[in-house]
Amino acid sequence: MTAHTDRHPQFWLWIILALGFVLRFAASDFGLPHLYHADEPIVVNHALAYGTGDLNPHFFKIPPLTSYLLFFVYGIYFLAGLIGGKFSGVQDFEILFYSDPSSFYWIARLVFGVMLGTLTIFILYLLVRRYFNEKSALISALLLAVCFLHVRESHYVYADIPLVLVLVCSFAWLFRLDAEGASVKAHCIAGALIGLATAVKYNGGALIIPYVYLSLFSRNGKRHVLLLWAAAALSGLAVFTLLNPYWLMDFNFFWSEIRAESRAHEGGADWLRPLTYSLPGGLGWPLWLAAIAGLADSLRRWDKRRGALWIFCVSYYAIISLWGQPYARYALPLMPFLIVIASDWIVRISVDRKLLLTGLVFVTALPTLAHAVLFDVVMSNQDSRTQAKEWIETHIPAGSRIALDLEFYMPRLEFSKKQLESKKSVAANDPHFSEKQMRRLDFMMERSEARPSYELYSLRDAKEKGEESFLFHKPGIPYDMGALRSGRIEYVVTVRLREKDARDEFYGQLEREGKLIAAFNPYRHARRLWPMTHPLTGGPFLFEDMLARERNGQPLRIFQIPQEDH
Repeated sequence: MTAHTDRHPQFWLWIILALGFVLRFAASDFGLPHLYHADEPIVVNHALAYGTGDLNPHFFKIPPLTSYLLFFVYGIYFLAGLIGGKFSGVQDFEILFYSDPSSFYWIARLVFGVMLGTLTIFILYLLVRRYFNEKSALISALLLAVCFLHVRESHYVYADIPLVLVLVCSFAWLFRLDAEGASVKAHCIAGALIGLATAVKYNGGALIIPYVYLSLFSRNGKRHVLLLWAAAALSGLAVFTLLNPYWLMDFNFFWSEIRAESRAHEGGADWLRPLTYSLPGGLGWPLWLAAIAGLADSLRRWDKRRGALWIFCVSYYAIISLWGQPYARYALPLMPFLIVIASDWIVRISVDRKLLLTGLVFVTALPTLAHAVLFDVVMSNQDSRTQAKEWIETHIPAGSRIALDLEFYMPRLEFSKKQLESKKSVAANDPHFSEKQMRRLDFMMERSEARPSYELYSLRDAKEKGEESFLFHKPGIPYDMGALRSGRIEYVVTVRLREKDARDEFYGQLEREGKLIAAFNPYRHARRLWPMTHPLTGGPFLFEDMLARERNGQPLRIFQIPQEDH
């Protein structure tokens, strides 16, 4: 690439964008019609719920902007279907979602993951080309295109990829503050971008830190800095309120959600976890080491723009260490800026040495590219939960009593009509259960007569008394063989998440007294009974975990329980 970069930059840019799109588009339909990412329904269900006319999200743990935008996308989908004759009215649209939500999730992933993720590559290229140089721009675009964590999160519909796009766009404006000087308009735009980033996801508010730094060191910026900051603050607050008006209109609930989320994040992540897990796992060790070298080099070659990137990276790292969670996606906003710093360093140390430049680009890009390709392969194969569901529906008679271990890792089986009728009677007395949710229950009852359905029970620790507040986690039954026999449970589906588990005694007893009739293992070695790493809400993260896999999901085992004569 580098030998002809100066003569054909646009050609290489299109190649990079095509590569980035393909990596994000491949396997973007993973799991469907079943939902194997815990957070995606938050966005999709809220977007569809706005169709009832109530735009209050009644949920503020993440801002509602992504679901508002998705509501608009679904409006286009509905109108297109109406014009094309696919839908005769809203009821057909609703029934399609109940019967097969695949198109709703795939469209959302395509727009908010694949397309926005690819667009971020292009915007990053423009940013670096304008404020650094063409070579750094192309290298930055390439490294973001193949960046594993960015590729992985671009397969999901959530606020993370939109946030990264807004952050990159925001830096393109923040870098202009030096030229704009003491312009109130420029600072109002900067404030608006900070408000937008915060409206996408609250941690977007970290943009305040590089904004303050750049405003202090812009031309004539110090002269009226307090006035400019006030203008930016008002602008940011106005944009945030415009895009999330119910934070004021339903302030008490908003504040209770924010406080609850803050308490959940108390203690934050380990200071070393992003350093040793999220960043090397998301970037690949060679690229992460190049970024560290670039951060160190920036201290020696400090200027306003490199300083702003350096300050954002270091301060955001501190934020996710203090208040974040240990999940890798919390480090995603760092990825494009660490890539810019690494690319800038690579170009600097390889001036007029094309072979060295090519070698460094190859070494930094190849591991994370391999990681991304392997992820696409794993996610393209049928999930172990889907395998188990198909086996159960073929080999276990409908109406059988089945106890399921931890719900998220279980096959998505259908409740029997009898159980759904029971749930409907409970829901009828719940003021929080909407008419739309009741219609969904009616649809599920009707469908249960046409598909294999079962008497499903959720395994629960004894102290939980077998119950959960969530309607579809009922009824519960303890991890106890006596309780299973008393409840006439015929089959049990289990998952072990680690070698040493608090339920080992139950699993051992189940192996001794029950009969193992099927097992579904996503790993290449069938003897593995638990995952290599802590299970995640979407797809696997660590390279060694993916290398050992054939598919997504966890090892599942199905036992038959001998029934006592009555």
